Amino acid sequence: MVWRFDEGLDVVVEASALDSLPHTTREFLKVYGYALDGAIVLCGDHARHMNHSADPNVIEIDDGSNVAARDIAAGEELTCNYFEFDALAGAKLGG
Repeated sequence: MVWRFDEGLDVVVEASALDSLPHTTREFLKVYGYALDGAIVLCGDHARHMNHSADPNVIEIDDGSNVAARDIAAGEELTCNYFEFDALAGAKLGG
């Protein structure tokens, strides 16, 4: 297990609430949030710092949690495939 939603730490912003937020908040969510089931999830920890790889070492499973796809060495960066992991992030990269 690498990451799973923690209700006390992570925040879900429903799409219907986005228009009522200040512009700077919406821009922040575009950069640091990820799309999930029509909402934006903002991780309260450093999960948002995963980098992109076409051959990632972290994958998402059915419940939305992220698990290691293989052994990850100490000091190795965590990577996910943005195009599979997050439609919002994939769109930022032109996917």
